[in-house]
Amino acid sequence: MAATSLDLEGMMTDWCHLIRAEYREMPGLRLTEPQVRRLWNLDAITCEQVLERLVLAKVLRRTNTGAYMRVDIPIREHTGDSPRPDGREGQELSIRPELGQRATRGAGRELRRAVGSGR
Repeated sequence: MAATSLDLEGMMTDWCHLIRAEYREMPGLRLTEPQVRRLWNLDAITCEQVLERLVLAKVLRRTNTGAYMRVDIPIREHTGDSPRPDGREGQELSIRPELGQRATRGAGRELRRAVGSGR
């Protein structure tokens, strides 16, 4: 049985919601299109369309390096891709201090290992 355009639209909406939720959960997340495809096992066309929708909805923006990140997060000069200039590798950062949640700096390396370098 062939998929209807309504089924495809629903699938695209579901992917947009899922990816938006992941970016909301990890505000500093920056992924290239190949990394998005690997992380969520998307084909190239679906990935391109989902990212385009999220950019048009002003959820994500594409950086000059080709990575997609949230529009409400300022672009910083220093990213997790290079050593910190102050040498504080492994320092804990508060995510939501009111809930006592913490994350260890460098946790993004685990995500990068999972999706590959993409370069």
